[in-house]
Amino acid sequence: MVVLPLATPADWVRTGVGLVRRRSDDGSRVQLRGQTAWIVTRTQQPRQVDGDVVEDGRVLQARVRPASLVVRVPTAG
Repeated sequence: MVVLPLATPADWVRTGVGLVRRRSDDGSRVQLRGQTAWIVTRTQQPRQVDGDVVEDGRVLQARVRPASLVVRVPTAG
């Protein structure tokens, strides 16, 4: 799960640059690992699930079903 704190235009720029440079240590996003996660915010926030926009909200629960998805990545060559 990736949380993008995008409160200011500077946050958008920092996040965009970090994503383009493939840097995860620039503070532009929070990456979490696990099987279940709850994200709770003080105010309504825009949200996406698997790239699809869903209704704005304050709470998002995500669960991962182990071994339910096979991801294939071509090798560089």
